Amino acid sequence: MPSDDSPNQADVANLLAVEAIRRLKYRYAGYCDQNYAPDSLAELFTEDAVWEGGMFGIHQGREAIRELFRGSGQTVAFAAHYMLNPIIDVSDDRGIGSWYLWQSLVMKKDSKAFWLMGKYNDDYALVDGEWKFANVKLTVDILTPYDDGPGKIRMAPFS
Repeated sequence: MPSDDSPNQADVANLLAVEAIRRLKYRYAGYCDQNYAPDSLAELFTEDAVWEGGMFGIHQGREAIRELFRGSGQTVAFAAHYMLNPIIDVSDDRGIGSWYLWQSLVMKKDSKAFWLMGKYNDDYALVDGEWKFANVKLTVDILTPYDDGPGKIRMAPFS
C-alpha cells in the first residue's frame, strides 16, 4: 500500500511537463548556438507566439520569429547560450518559467566579442501534446565587451 507521501498521477504529470519544458529551453539554446537555426527555432514556438527582447525588438508570430533568428545568424559569428537557475510552474496545458542567461558571442562584422547576461521570462503552451513557447521575453542586464569583463561596462554598443 502506498504511503501518504508517494507521488500521485498529477504530481508525476507535473514533473514530466516541467522536464519537457526544460528540454524545450535547452533545445532553444542549442539551436541558437547552431548559427541561430531559424527553421528549427521557429518550430519551438506557437503560431501566434511573441518573442520580445528590448533592444532586439518585439517579434509577433512564428514567421516573424523565424526572421529574427535568420537575421541573428547573419550577424553573430559565434554564440554560446547557458540557461541557468530555471523556475518552472505548470498548470494543465499552460506554464511559466524564468531562466538566467549567460552568453558569450562574437560579431561577424568586426569579430568583437561580448558577454551578455540577462533573464528570460517565458510562457509555454501544450499544443498537440508538445510544449511550445507562447511568449519569450528577454531582459538584458549586461552587454559588455569581452576584454572589459562583465562588470566594467553594463551596456555596450552592439555593432
